[in-house]
Amino acid sequence: MVTRDADPDSEARLQILYSTLRELKSARDAIRPLLEIIENRVELFQKECNPSTLKLRFSNLPDDILQRIFEVGSTLDKYGGRFSVLVSHVCRRFRDVAFRTPRIWAFIHDSQPLDQISTFLRRSKAVDICVLVGYRGPRRRTDIEPFMNIVTQHSDRWFAFGCHVGDGEDEDMQRSLACLELILPNLTILAHSQELFEEPPGLGLFSSWVMPRLSEFHGSDITLQPSMLGENVTSCELDFDGSKDDDDYRTWNFTHVLHALKTACALSELIFR
Repeated sequence: MVTRDADPDSEARLQILYSTLRELKSARDAIRPLLEIIENRVELFQKECNPSTLKLRFSNLPDDILQRIFEVGSTLDKYGGRFSVLVSHVCRRFRDVAFRTPRIWAFIHDSQPLDQISTFLRRSKAVDICVLVGYRGPRRRTDIEPFMNIVTQHSDRWFAFGCHVGDGEDEDMQRSLACLELILPNLTILAHSQELFEEPPGLGLFSSWVMPRLSEFHGSDITLQPSMLGENVTSCELDFDGSKDDDDYRTWNFTHVLHALKTACALSELIFR
């Protein structure tokens, strides 16, 4: 059996490499606490610099660009209404620009106090507005009658209307909406949802509303009625939960749904969930 002697040069080189590696690791471990301190200081100074940096950058933006940023940030949901209030309280310039940006005040809902509703309607000027009732927000909802008395004065500006009917407590809301006679020349989107399904359908919601431009309908756990659609609706989305509670499941009767869909002659898109 032939044995090969170890190469002295290779062993010496390995020893040097190993020794260097140990020294580097020791240096790394010694420097690490200092790096952590420096990193914390960098983060602290970064936080202190950010507001001034943002302020400087925003101060150099033209008003029309700043308005567009506000419009993108203000979505037509519960966060959009809050955004418009918050952004108008950042500084005097933001406030001035926000007041000249009517679209960020275009979401009106019944969780707003009456004085805020009037303020939003005034600041939204002549732009189209989205109106929502049955809003589930942090505040107690405004009663349906005074709310509708205010927003119906601007019914020619409605482009979207949403209604959520909760459990029992919202009977007055259904009754008020069913009795309203409205002409909504610019309404294109209608949404209706219920917490408790009603079969057969009760009050004919929206039956006395004239909506010549309505093209999009969204329904959740409802019995669809012809008054909710119209001859110009092209898109209809219906969501059927199917559950009553944790232990029982609802059986849907689609007779009323099919009858209502039959009246939608222009329908080109239908989504069931």
